[in-house]
Amino acid sequence: MYAFILLAGSVFAQDTVAKSQRNPNRFRMCVLSKIYYMQPGSTGNNFLSAHKGNFGAGTELNLFTVYNFYFGIGYNFSQYNVSDASLAANAEHTNVNTYFAKVYYKLPVTEKFSINPAIMAGQTSIIQRTRRKEYGDQEGNLFGLGVDAEYEIANWFAIYAGARYNWIFTNTEAAAEYRDYFRKLNQFNVSAGVRFGISK
Repeated sequence: MYAFILLAGSVFAQDTVAKSQRNPNRFRMCVLSKIYYMQPGSTGNNFLSAHKGNFGAGTELNLFTVYNFYFGIGYNFSQYNVSDASLAANAEHTNVNTYFAKVYYKLPVTEKFSINPAIMAGQTSIIQRTRRKEYGDQEGNLFGLGVDAEYEIANWFAIYAGARYNWIFTNTEAAAEYRDYFRKLNQFNVSAGVRFGISK
């Protein structure tokens, strides 16, 4: 009887593995958490161009995957130092807070190394500050494209580096000739961090 149970269990396990191998792209839940350092930057002729990127950080959480697409949410913070105070309301620095949804595609290069192109969209809050005073909160929307290079050290742990380009559209009130300058911002960020969790 004991031998029969072992045999049945073995057959069931082999059948499960075989089904998994036949359908490797099935929908499945996962828990993948990323924590990273970010170096913010800006491009073009806009409000952020009057700043120099100081530092940033962020975190992401992926909850499910299908056909090698991973779906998740995230938050990042970036701080810019004002390099031209006359173009930034005499503030000393500007904080950018972003909440976003993200989809990336895992493109395996080797068993442990992958390239992950991504698309993201979310909301942004931009706050100008001095050491003692806050100059209000500018709200806006964000659309971004990015790519990460990830190396898996263990099934539950990986390191990665990446870059993102974001288009930010704010609701800032400004004179007509300055409207695009304050409302249409471009952000270029590079990051490096770690990923924890299981996706297999």
